[in-house]
Amino acid sequence: MDNSLDTLKHEIVRELEDGGFATFHGEARGANEETAVFWDTEAHPDFRGFLACANKLGVSLIVLHNRVFRVDEIEDALQDLDESAVEGDEKEEVAGNLREMNAFAGLVGAVDISFDYQGRTYFYYVEADWYREFLDVRDEIDVMSFDGGFDDGEPDDTMGGYFSKN
Repeated sequence: MDNSLDTLKHEIVRELEDGGFATFHGEARGANEETAVFWDTEAHPDFRGFLACANKLGVSLIVLHNRVFRVDEIEDALQDLDESAVEGDEKEEVAGNLREMNAFAGLVGAVDISFDYQGRTYFYYVEADWYREFLDVRDEIDVMSFDGGFDDGEPDDTMGGYFSKN
């Protein structure tokens, strides 16, 4: 996948205009597990098939969202890393990897288009490989932030007596 999905975003915008769709430039839509349906971008990577499906269903409104990668996302990740239980060489390695991602600041890291039809939300979602790596590192930092202290062999009194010990 390209370092930036900017070209893809522009192709999608052009195709939406040419196809007569109304384009709503929205925020990322949360995917409800019960009603979300995702296009198989591995087997069918061309977004035009997704739009052709919407067209055949009579859908005229498409929500377009693109995620531009920002420097402050890296800064937030570095701050969370500093506050995590990670130490030593591992911390330095993760921090170095995050700093290298500054090269992608300002690029489009993910694009999604979606539409609603009969109580379901249909999504076409793609992300750049480097953006997926960043999200994976963020997830690891989040997990590492919870290491140490939760399983120290001591009873957990955080519930403050809400449960009976009977």
